[in-house]
Amino acid sequence: MPRILYPAFLFAMSVCLMSNCGPAPRGPVTTVGSQQIERTVLDDIADQMQIREATERQKKADQLVSRMEYYEAYKLYEAGGKPFENDRNLLYRKFKPLIDAQKTVAEDKDSALAHYQLGKAYYDFASDPEGAGWEEASLERASKHLKKSIKLDENQERAYLVLAWVTKKQGKPEEFRPYVSRLEKIKNKSDMTLLFLGAEYVRQGKYDLAMDYLGRIPDSSPQRIEAMYYQGLLHAKKGRWLEALVNFSRSRNLNPAAKKSFEEALDRVHVSSDKLRGQGMQAYRMGRYAEAAMYLQAFVLYHPDDLEAHYRLARALLNSGQRSWAAEQFLEVTRVGAGIEGMNPMVIDSITRALNLQQELESDPEPVRKAILDYFTKQVAMIDRKYEQSILSDQEIQILAEDEVLFRSGWRKFNQRIHILRTLERVRVETVNKANSLLQQNVLAHKEWAARIRSIEERFQGFLSRMQEHRGS
Repeated sequence: MPRILYPAFLFAMSVCLMSNCGPAPRGPVTTVGSQQIERTVLDDIADQMQIREATERQKKADQLVSRMEYYEAYKLYEAGGKPFENDRNLLYRKFKPLIDAQKTVAEDKDSALAHYQLGKAYYDFASDPEGAGWEEASLERASKHLKKSIKLDENQERAYLVLAWVTKKQGKPEEFRPYVSRLEKIKNKSDMTLLFLGAEYVRQGKYDLAMDYLGRIPDSSPQRIEAMYYQGLLHAKKGRWLEALVNFSRSRNLNPAAKKSFEEALDRVHVSSDKLRGQGMQAYRMGRYAEAAMYLQAFVLYHPDDLEAHYRLARALLNSGQRSWAAEQFLEVTRVGAGIEGMNPMVIDSITRALNLQQELESDPEPVRKAILDYFTKQVAMIDRKYEQSILSDQEIQILAEDEVLFRSGWRKFNQRIHILRTLERVRVETVNKANSLLQQNVLAHKEWAARIRSIEERFQGFLSRMQEHRGS
């Protein structure tokens, strides 16, 4: 190369090096407040690492959800911060009972109550449409925690019952049999436990033991109606169809099996049904109220419109100490009596007793109030219909007034009609006042019939005076 070209070559090499090895280009600018902060390659790497960690955390949380470990999954979602906030909130709302129960067990693994609550939560989840895909796994976990609860505390009564429901739902009720004897040892058993043991011994054919447990459930208990179904089964198995009918009549709305049993007992007793009323009334007069209640309760199933039978049944139930059933039967007297014209003394007495029992038992007042209002509304409607049939129309009054012969012959009938209207007016006022007094508010109103009746009387008196004047002249 000629010496003269060396300077040009060196200059070109310098330009090339400067263009490729100069300072790094400026990165993207992020504005924070009034300052501009330049992002670096390290910032990008940190973001990518955070995203990878969050993605891994999300995958692990999803795996835990598939295993129904919702509390641990929730914690992972929560650690993820805002990118996973919607997922976390959705998870918590959807599975809150399970998450809370799992959290309680995580905090105290040796708590019998905590394991019971988690087992119950799994059972509820398996019974809910949300857990349809996980029913088998949920029941297995429920069984595991309920057995743990019983192991920690043999007196954890609720755990036994839910475990029985779990094994029944799994189709393995025999797996609960070993726990029955342990459940029997619990003192001060709840009504639910008494019902369960009674039903279990009915299934095992131990009828005397079953009757003992079922008979301990008080009349006021919510489990009493279902207990009567099993008592009905016991009576039916021993051929005591009258007793079976009485029990099935109270429980026939429980399930199809109860309704079928009721209909069978109804057919069995039908042959002797006509004698039941006389037997019930005789037992009532002799003070054998429990026996009277049994006969009369069966009789009214065949003769639902017999007001006196319903009333004596209600009194027999009350006198035999079955106060909650008596309250229901007094309301039945009111319903039956609503179709009978006039304020029947048995109905009025039943209404008064139903109100007193409602206050004594502190039961829902609305059914009593509704029954009373329906009764008096129907009574008033009957009076109103008779009034409309009895009152004279303006056309009838005009015809009688214009024809002296018709007027004279119709005068006696007119007086009778006025008497009927006045009686109806008085009865209506008494009925409305009685209803408002019993219900302690003005639920029924008076009609202004008095003015209309007085107007008719005045018109007839005017016609009569003119007629007498005409005859005198």
